[in-house]
Amino acid sequence: MIRPNARAVKGSVAIFLLVLLSAQESSTPVLPNSAKASAGIYPIYTDNLASGWDNWSWGGNTNFDDTENPYSGSKDLSFTPQNDWAALYLHTDSQVDTSGRDNLVFAAKASTTGQKFSVFFYDGNNRDLGSHQNLSDNGGDPEPAKWKTYNIPLNKLGAADKVIKGFAVQDIGNTRGTLYLDEIKLVGGGSNISPIPEPAPALTSSPTPAAIPSSNLSGYTTANGSIYKNGSKIVLRGINWFGFETGTYAPHGLWARNYKEVISQIKSLGFNSVRVPFCPETIKGVPPNSIDYSKNAGLRGLNSLQVMDKILTDMSNRGIHVLLDHHSTDCQGISELWYTDKYSEASWITDLKTVAARYKNLPYFMGIDLKNEPHGTSTWGTGKPSTDWNLAAERAGTQVLTANP
Repeated sequence: MIRPNARAVKGSVAIFLLVLLSAQESSTPVLPNSAKASAGIYPIYTDNLASGWDNWSWGGNTNFDDTENPYSGSKDLSFTPQNDWAALYLHTDSQVDTSGRDNLVFAAKASTTGQKFSVFFYDGNNRDLGSHQNLSDNGGDPEPAKWKTYNIPLNKLGAADKVIKGFAVQDIGNTRGTLYLDEIKLVGGGSNISPIPEPAPALTSSPTPAAIPSSNLSGYTTANGSIYKNGSKIVLRGINWFGFETGTYAPHGLWARNYKEVISQIKSLGFNSVRVPFCPETIKGVPPNSIDYSKNAGLRGLNSLQVMDKILTDMSNRGIHVLLDHHSTDCQGISELWYTDKYSEASWITDLKTVAARYKNLPYFMGIDLKNEPHGTSTWGTGKPSTDWNLAAERAGTQVLTANP
């Protein structure tokens, strides 16, 4: 379900997408024998993407027919990230049983120095298995103009004797360089691993253009209508996750889903940013409700602010940009102004400064929507302090920046 925001006031621009994530978990069905990885090598990419596999990559450009010095055969695949935390993601609707396979092997090379990547699998329910392995810890980062072979045990990737439906290689260095891959396979363990032969010397690939420079490389900046993180332009593909702004004081859906699974699904669908609405009561640390703790044991015993801490930290750790939103003053309706008879402007600014300071050390905390949907009696540019949203936003924004520049 996609729902646009219903109201806006001049100078307050917000575009939202609401994605209704499925609350129903499916169990892994019994696999037919044909879906199991048979004895020998199970190929994912060798000159071509294996039959039944598709490209579900996000945040970059993929070429499965690259012919510039392939590792073996006539072609390799290349992936060029365009956004932070982009990933090559290969998916199959057939559930592949890894029983009898012990290792993931592949060859890789980089186009520029300093490129860093991690690899991981998705299970039969399209959920990230969570055991990400950095290439730097498994033979070293890929190098320019030189193929390097990797041999990573499936048990390190959490995929041993499991059903898988996806394989991903994620850019964790955000250098925007191209990664070349070839001979991606699941193989047997020990001496049964089929070695990949040493390649012929490769030609040097052309480096990708340098990121657009920024005067401030410490975090998020804006220039010419674009947003930059650490000097690199980013494109936001975002959704809202409602709940902290309501009387549940917790994200909606946790009565049916584990919060980490929801974040994994957000990531797997290609979104890289989440707007998180909240209300004043939530950040006071009140008891949350509507959480199924049998599905969210890690949230048991936490107050509403601690639940927010957990969820924002997990999203930031996965490279998801977080935009907080002061959504309502009473955790129910949306007020016309940024204050009410029961909630002063001073309280509003204090709450904004509180969250700005609390999450200042989260690398992907990108900002705050100061007030959701000023409307009705709100004005713009009139100079009247009690209704002029232009002046109120400037007052609040200045204070937020003192807490977290």
